[in-house]
Amino acid sequence: MWLSILILVGAVVWAFVYMSNSRGGRDDGPYTEHRTALDVLQERYARGEITREEYEQMRRDLS
Repeated sequence: MWLSILILVGAVVWAFVYMSNSRGGRDDGPYTEHRTALDVLQERYARGEITREEYEQMRRDLS
């Protein structure tokens, strides 16, 4: 009887610790990447979301 309760409590504690450490797959630690506006602009151009003319104009606006 006591062994069953102890195993159940241990499983609940383990599940709580596991869920609190996983944080839903999100990592907001000290090594998060900080992207600049120019980085975002270059990515949009590379994906084809904006034309070359739009890219060059926006790049001039950011400079």
